[in-house]
Amino acid sequence: MGKRFILQQWFVLSIMILLSAIIVFAAHTITPTTINTNEDISVLYNISVNNTDVGETANITQINITFPYDVVFALETNGSNATATTFTNTTRVANWFNASGIVRNQTTNYFWINATAATPATWNITISTMNSTTQSNTNITVTYNDTTAPATVLFQ
Repeated sequence: MGKRFILQQWFVLSIMILLSAIIVFAAHTITPTTINTNEDISVLYNISVNNTDVGETANITQINITFPYDVVFALETNGSNATATTFTNTTRVANWFNASGIVRNQTTNYFWINATAATPATWNITISTMNSTTQSNTNITVTYNDTTAPATVLFQ
């Protein structure tokens, strides 16, 4: 009886460790991770969110795209292939929400918006995904190339 009890405990412990590993290694994968574009033009940011979590509580219910201060997104250029989402925005944050899930477990959805940067630089756009247990933040590095022609210098 003692050996059987120990085996049962090890079995239960092994199952708990396995389930914990699944929860820990589950992820919200965001692509692309880098974008290279030019300043002063409107860019369509098409972002995919892959939810590899399992279980009903793993459904992503909210997605925020946060732009740096020097990047301005164009109003009413947002979209998504996710169904029944509510879109809101502030000056810097585009937000999609659905309490029952906008990216269900084991699926991928797309979110897009147009934005423009007037100054050449490299910035991060932060994508935040939230479900009932986790908030995950991922940065997309965007390089805006300088397209301004150099001034002509005349020597006399």
